[in-house]
Amino acid sequence: MIFLLEMTLFIIILCMLGLCSCSYYYKPVSWSAFNPPRTPNYFLVCPEAFCNDYGHPAPKFSIPIEDLFSEVIRVVSLQPRTKIISQDPDTKSLIAVQRTPLLRFPDVIQIQMVSLPNKHSSILLYSKSVYGHYDFGVNQSRCLDWLEKIQKNLMKA
Repeated sequence: MIFLLEMTLFIIILCMLGLCSCSYYYKPVSWSAFNPPRTPNYFLVCPEAFCNDYGHPAPKFSIPIEDLFSEVIRVVSLQPRTKIISQDPDTKSLIAVQRTPLLRFPDVIQIQMVSLPNKHSSILLYSKSVYGHYDFGVNQSRCLDWLEKIQKNLMKA
């Protein structure tokens, strides 16, 4: 009986480890035609006139878009368990994956900088859990934390 219980637990752990290392598909969101997912496991930050008026309001930065893009790359690169998987300097956009600490589930983060008048800029930020229905506020915490770090770093400069 104990052997059967141990074997069941071992199989469950193997399945969970296999799930964490499997690949996933991510289709980038359309900022101009944003439709929220059916599940609540995401968080969105957008400036006015983007994302069909969904999401948390994005800050306005008093710097050119190129400087904001550089700072975002720097902040994202310093985050634990995070890897930038694509980056486009022409469109000032990137996609990153941050994995959960224990089971290493992937969360995908899509970021786009936008230019505003008078050499100002802003950011579109979308964070979504790949697995699960709920995210327990993790994506919101991540987005707001990253925005705070970006703003603090820019204030120091």
